[in-house]
Amino acid sequence: MTSFLDKSFVQRFPERYWQEGWALSHYSRDGVRTELGQLIYKAKYQVHIQDNLSERQEAGKHILDTVKDFIRQKYPYSVRPFDAAVRPPSNLEKIFDLTGYIVSNLVGGGIRDWSEQIVKTRDLPNMKSLQSKQRQVELDGAYEFKKSDQTKSSKGILIVDDVLDTGSTSREICKVLDRVFPGVPRYFLAVTYLLD
Repeated sequence: MTSFLDKSFVQRFPERYWQEGWALSHYSRDGVRTELGQLIYKAKYQVHIQDNLSERQEAGKHILDTVKDFIRQKYPYSVRPFDAAVRPPSNLEKIFDLTGYIVSNLVGGGIRDWSEQIVKTRDLPNMKSLQSKQRQVELDGAYEFKKSDQTKSSKGILIVDDVLDTGSTSREICKVLDRVFPGVPRYFLAVTYLLD
């Protein structure tokens, strides 16, 4: 297992939408990507002459190991406050879905993947080009949760994202979860963050 967890970088993000929120590292510092930032870039964006899926998956595995390391340390199995995990739905078709890979590999150890239950109600524009307030407007009502027999109840739900920018998408996911599971606490984990 290769973990890039550096406790000096772990940042807590208090928020009214989740019980606890964490980011494991900056995406970059002083214009230079951190180790986790570089791995995310490689897993999501780096394009080679022959785009190599195995390189993306290898970067994803290191990120996954770091996420698992954090969860083991912060939320040991015997006192883990969540038993389900979700990721925000993607707006684009991807060669390698990093957050999907992370959440699907957290399954087991008492965690269920409910990501497929969160669906978009409409097409969304590219969020990266929008300011925070415009993102909130675009995301309002953009998701719903499709309950199934496997998603009847939960003691807590972990929302996983790769990069925390404005937090608009995660807040909207929290609103959706609160409508379907009122009173069930939500936890947030971003691998990296862009915020100062």
